[in-house]
Amino acid sequence: MTKKRELKVYGVWAGNSRGVKEDETMCVKTVHDTGYLSHGRQCSRKRGHGKDGLYCKQHDLAAVKMKDDEKRKKWREGNENQEAIRRRLEILQKMARGIHTDKLKKYKLKPC
Repeated sequence: MTKKRELKVYGVWAGNSRGVKEDETMCVKTVHDTGYLSHGRQCSRKRGHGKDGLYCKQHDLAAVKMKDDEKRKKWREGNENQEAIRRRLEILQKMARGIHTDKLKKYKLKPC
């Protein structure tokens, strides 16, 4: 016997203490408009994705996590490139100050 999920209520505030009951055909994610007094409302996209098919494609938790992971990976790669550029710049600055080329072996670079 499966337990029936309790429906959510959206937009509850002092002026609307009962809020708006969940539309069972729409995504269950609470979204906020950009206005000054946004109390949250139900996402207006159709269900069919994610856990128990309760979410839209945009709010599917697995898809959101995968998208975040891709962004983090891209950021890390860019950050690693920046770190490599910073190290090379340090080496060039030291070379310009006259550090002996034997020291370059420490950085695994060939002398120019």
